[in-house]
Amino acid sequence: VQIVPDEPDLPVPMLKYSYEWIIQHARKYIWLQTPYFVPPEPVLDAMKIAALSGVDIRIMLPERADNFITRPANKAYYEEILNAGVRLFLRQGRFIHSKTIVCDDYLSSIGSANIDSRSFEINYEINSYIYDDQTALECKAIFEEDMTQSRELTLEEWSRRPWPGRLAESIIRLFAPLL
Repeated sequence: VQIVPDEPDLPVPMLKYSYEWIIQHARKYIWLQTPYFVPPEPVLDAMKIAALSGVDIRIMLPERADNFITRPANKAYYEEILNAGVRLFLRQGRFIHSKTIVCDDYLSSIGSANIDSRSFEINYEINSYIYDDQTALECKAIFEEDMTQSRELTLEEWSRRPWPGRLAESIIRLFAPLL
């Protein structure tokens, strides 16, 4: 187990770098759960490159956000990641607040960091990285169980959304680094 704390006073954003590293080194798959998905550009680029390289990237988000800013902020990135081949699952029912990663049946992470600039550069956060096959398989099974309570959002479906939503998402994305 590796414990990685992060805080704004550190000289480097440890959690952002660790997310980038995991995504860049995934060979088969990386599945992530987070309630807030407003990724900094390096993390977003790493996801897109990995997906375009054939890595099975799945992101699970809550179907309904817990505040009015989060919903369009999350959605501002959907088209870009769906175009790259990332699979997006929207968890229905109760709000999902999990912040987990499972990668290639050997690495899992559970912590407090969301996939956003606040978690990576402003907030005090901590994640545990567990390098253990059995734990990774258990986390993978939990993710698969959560997928049964989710619906997959496709690029085709997303492309048909009304223009007012598109406009709101575009405006909110301008402020993404501040969210």
